[in-house]
Amino acid sequence: MTSKNYDAVVIGSGVGGICAAARLSGAGMKVLLLEKSPHLGGRCGHRERQDCLVTTGALMIPMGPNSAIRQAFDAVGAEMGMVDLTGRMRYRLAHGDYDLPPGGGGLYGMIEFAMRDEAKAKALFKQIQNALFQWTPLDSINTRQWFDQYTDCAEVKNLFQGYCAAPPGTIGTESAAASAREAVTMILEGTPVAACGIRE
Repeated sequence: MTSKNYDAVVIGSGVGGICAAARLSGAGMKVLLLEKSPHLGGRCGHRERQDCLVTTGALMIPMGPNSAIRQAFDAVGAEMGMVDLTGRMRYRLAHGDYDLPPGGGGLYGMIEFAMRDEAKAKALFKQIQNALFQWTPLDSINTRQWFDQYTDCAEVKNLFQGYCAAPPGTIGTESAAASAREAVTMILEGTPVAACGIRE
């Protein structure tokens, strides 16, 4: 390999590495992006298997103007060309499907649908509101452990594992409760999201 000079070297081509490389490149720097695997994108990529696209982790990516991913695309003048899923999400549980309503109220509705008990759903929703707007959950516990404190309902835990995991591509036992809070806040604020790996 020939020796070359670079202004920056980014190790890892997951979404963070790609965004960092794009922003550095957009700022006029000569950037080398290194990846040990034969595929780019990390948990925000996809593979083709038997003529189907299969995601490697994240199912959604934020598309709004404050999204680091949008800013990286903008830095290099690239079009995202993603399918906008905002307001078009369906969660499949053992007892049926829940479609997020386009007019709001989806978070509580999703909890009540999963728990099938209005009083327990209201109590859990209050704890979630506290975690979102009053205090930040500890980084020392994961999302699953946070839910274990307030409910024994497996359906709602499974639902939130999917709900919180879709943007970062992690599962409830991998992500800190504080990180899951950020994912939920992003979705509640109506940040436009797109299907990862699906282009228009």
